[in-house]
Amino acid sequence: MRCSCKACGTYMIQADDLTLGCKCPNCAQRCTACLGTNTVFSKEQIKDLKNIEYITIHLEIEENIQNILNKIKEYGFKRGISIKPNTDINKLIPYLDNIDLILIMTVEPGQGGQPFLENSPNRIKEIKNLIKDKNILLEVDGGINDKTINLVNTADIAVVGSYITTSDNMIEKVKTLV
Repeated sequence: MRCSCKACGTYMIQADDLTLGCKCPNCAQRCTACLGTNTVFSKEQIKDLKNIEYITIHLEIEENIQNILNKIKEYGFKRGISIKPNTDINKLIPYLDNIDLILIMTVEPGQGGQPFLENSPNRIKEIKNLIKDKNILLEVDGGINDKTINLVNTADIAVVGSYITTSDNMIEKVKTLV
């Protein structure tokens, strides 16, 4: 879970694998939860979540994605799909009319602190072109720091984890990103 608060200038929390939900007392209203590739989807997991705006699922899960997207909408959340670095972006096409957000992984998901993948800016550009006529937000996650933030500046949202959370002065780290 990544904290979001007005004190440090961020505005969104991301709770990976839906383990924590939004419990930060300083949390802004815009929050997102990401169901990982190993998460078993269950309506009990999401129907009573508070302060969550987006639920994002991995494109690579072994489930019926459209059914999951329909359930997410039924419970009143905006819908997102996350795509891993080596997944063909054309696999997003069947869902573009049913999502509000695409989370582009700029590292292989699973462990924080990984380096930013060099082909990510091209991938962002390709996906941006794929959705050019759609009202879909682009979010990037992985390896974002003060040097890579400018490589993802065409995305709407940048998730920054280890760069901030491993610092003794998180507020100063956030300031280097804006």
